[in-house]
Amino acid sequence: MEEDFGYDLSDWEKAKLEAEQYLIKQAAILGQREYIFYSTLASVIKTIQIDAHSVAMSHLLAQISEKTYLSHGFMLSALVVSKEHKIPGEGFFELAKKLYKDDKVYEGRWYFSEVNKIKKYAKERLGVE
Repeated sequence: MEEDFGYDLSDWEKAKLEAEQYLIKQAAILGQREYIFYSTLASVIKTIQIDAHSVAMSHLLAQISEKTYLSHGFMLSALVVSKEHKIPGEGFFELAKKLYKDDKVYEGRWYFSEVNKIKKYAKERLGVE
């Protein structure tokens, strides 16, 4: 049986799909200064039980972002933030530097433009105004 971070590979893939669908749906309706916290995302994933601040969650979000970056030009996990800082963790920014091949991904302007790209895509995809 193949596994990813101790989870059955089939369950892992289902969990990624659950998370991706939830994030797209939320992106379409999120207002300014509304956030999706790691703990919130962990609680909506039903296929597997995943700790909000685990290495597994980091990898799950990285895999989702790699996929959405390649297919849509944005990192979907930009929407998932810590309650304390209201921005994603260091792993997000390290992956962004790798994918975008640009050190400017730490600038606030870049981060907020990434979130806006996601919201625009989600609203168009779901037909939300």
